[in-house]
Amino acid sequence: MEIQALHRDHIGQKAWQIALNALPKDNLTASDIATKEACERGYAKSKKRGEDVAAQVKRERNSTEEYPLWRRVQALSDARPTGLILKANSSFCQAKLACDSYRKVTELLEDMMHRYNFASDNYLLPNGSPITALVRVILHDPRFLFTWDDTWLSKVLHFAEHENTGAGGWMDSNFDEQFRDSVMEQLRQKGWNFTRIPLVITVQCWIIRGIMIEGPGIKRVEHLYKALQVVRWARTTLMPEEFAKLENSDRYNELELLSPAFLLAVQKTYLDSIIECMEPNIVADDKKPHLLEEIRSEAEELLLKVSSMPRDDEALYAVAYQDFPRGIAHAALGTYYCERAYLATPPLPQAEFEELMKKSSEQFRQAVLWFPEGDEYRARYLHLALEGMIAGGDTLLGALMEPSDS
Repeated sequence: MEIQALHRDHIGQKAWQIALNALPKDNLTASDIATKEACERGYAKSKKRGEDVAAQVKRERNSTEEYPLWRRVQALSDARPTGLILKANSSFCQAKLACDSYRKVTELLEDMMHRYNFASDNYLLPNGSPITALVRVILHDPRFLFTWDDTWLSKVLHFAEHENTGAGGWMDSNFDEQFRDSVMEQLRQKGWNFTRIPLVITVQCWIIRGIMIEGPGIKRVEHLYKALQVVRWARTTLMPEEFAKLENSDRYNELELLSPAFLLAVQKTYLDSIIECMEPNIVADDKKPHLLEEIRSEAEELLLKVSSMPRDDEALYAVAYQDFPRGIAHAALGTYYCERAYLATPPLPQAEFEELMKKSSEQFRQAVLWFPEGDEYRARYLHLALEGMIAGGDTLLGALMEPSDS
């Protein structure tokens, strides 16, 4: 059961076998032969993957090459005392929470894919949906979204499309005048309670498309930007009265469309996706200046908002939905100053270049302080902070003499 819950590879193997059984046995056309060969390859790959996972879980094999992150989390869980596991500000605690949640939503979605008739008109409300649970993992930490097998992402997209259709959502729309008019018309006719569900599902589907279906780059950024625009529009224009109630409440639901925590989580995910675009060969250099200005404005807005919010009493929640977004915002500003220094055309005078790199270094050092203890983001941004200090005119010794608290 542990293997099934952790990896679910047997589901992919079963799917390939069903596809093979459905093919004609005799008089195969060239297309049938090509399909059969593709299914056989998929079946063999899924079967081997399942055997590899089984060997690793049973400790029969030490190689973790194929599943380093998940295997490491499981091994750490077995070896660590309960006190460390429950320490909210540790990377391990946050990683285990995200991994456990992803395993559970995997089981739930796989089970529903086999139980429900997706040709029917029935659909699940978002609060009980695996799509909602999946978005919760994405907004918590998308680094743990392992692609189990070749069929997994297709299943996720299929289920998202089913929920969107059943709820009457706008998954295939853009955030344009036609979309806004359609939402407003439904609001006038049916009220907020009957408009919220399809709108929430639409936003969730855009987030899933951006993070799970699209790779790093402009397409991912565009899907997340649409989701962010809807969240802002709903708060300020669509239902300001409902938003005011949530703004003054003691606790926010991170998956409530109008809640401040949901906005912070979407902003954080959006900013992280733009930071990815600054890596080499992700987007063309001529697109980066516009993205940099977007980084600056979003990061400054996020920091202003999170600084004005009282820290939540539940430490796990506060680290994931308040501290982590703040860390990403500082990292985004560090990226902004660094890229401005290096992308300037013509090259900046040395004094201006060094000033920007010093600002970059300071933002990266601030970012380090807000990530959980032991998180890889701490190492990454501390490294960039040191690079910025050196490029800003400090010697390596000087940089090492002024480390951040981490």
